[in-house]
Amino acid sequence: MMDTISPDTLATDSRRVTRAAITVLTFGWRISFAIIIVGLVLAIVRDEPLAAELGRISKVMDDLAGGHSNGFLGLGILVMILSPIVATATIAVNFFRIGDRRYGLISSTVFIVLVVSIAIAIG
Repeated sequence: MMDTISPDTLATDSRRVTRAAITVLTFGWRISFAIIIVGLVLAIVRDEPLAAELGRISKVMDDLAGGHSNGFLGLGILVMILSPIVATATIAVNFFRIGDRRYGLISSTVFIVLVVSIAIAIG
């Protein structure tokens, strides 16, 4: 029960959840930024036009496999979009690890809603 946990333990657990989310988001944004920079440099060096929209994931992967700048830009944007979703899953896991089922379930529900929304949008 949450009532019997000491304030120090609660603060430590809260920091653990926060630190995990910050780590995932920071890593995701840095990777995303690096991939986008590669795409922009390729576009400038090769004088390739930039697409106005991402298109389907299969198009991004085809462009990436072909070494086109739009593939790198698309991948960077996809990583940027996925970072908060992965952070949500990380938060849910960490709430369960510290024994906070209520917020673990809430975070899991948010994660499921995000995944289902993406599946509907893609499919």
